[in-house]
Amino acid sequence: MYYILENQVILGKFIAEGGFAKVYEGEYLNQKVAIKTFESKASAKENEEIKRECELMAQLSKHENIIKVFGYHFNPYFIVMELMPKGTLFDYLNGNYKGITNEIKFRIIHGIGSGLTYLH
Repeated sequence: MYYILENQVILGKFIAEGGFAKVYEGEYLNQKVAIKTFESKASAKENEEIKRECELMAQLSKHENIIKVFGYHFNPYFIVMELMPKGTLFDYLNGNYKGITNEIKFRIIHGIGSGLTYLH
């Protein structure tokens, strides 16, 4: 995983928010990406959690069914990762995507299984 300079990314529109992070669509090296930003006033413990998340995500993102991580930056804290243009799998399956064929469902299930096998 690579350290990314702050001027290498362009923050775009807001996508989602979690416990202590927000996710934005953005650009990195002329490629659309997701940028997960963390609270800048994180405690020392939270900083360690962010660092561990970066390292773990980088190690796990070597499989085709796991989101790719391009790198990270500290101060401000962010992780740059692959953008899923249709949102999360949950959003995709529960959204207005009518007409998902059995073949597509099978490919999704197979991909999930393959990713889980890799993680174990």
